[in-house]
Amino acid sequence: MMPAEGVVKLMEELNELGVVCAKRLAYWTTDDHPDGSNLRQCMEDEISDVLASIRFVMATLDLDARLIGERTAEKEALFWKWHYDLGNGQEAYDRPKDS
Repeated sequence: MMPAEGVVKLMEELNELGVVCAKRLAYWTTDDHPDGSNLRQCMEDEISDVLASIRFVMATLDLDARLIGERTAEKEALFWKWHYDLGNGQEAYDRPKDS
């Protein structure tokens, strides 16, 4: 059995995604990292791993998928609102328009 019903694995996967996100910010205008990796592919891989571990923990801990789904939808709507808020300082990270 996986230790702690998969919570440890979830933490590991979240940290791996955090590393890739930091690399993405450091090399914002390109998908090519100096170590030879493709940051877009790394993001896709690590997000997939996090989603799988979240689903696993939801199942092992018998968490309420309906409540989690509702909260997810609410939070995503808020993220989209923030995304389109022109006063949120996003210009600090936006890619140049020709990318």
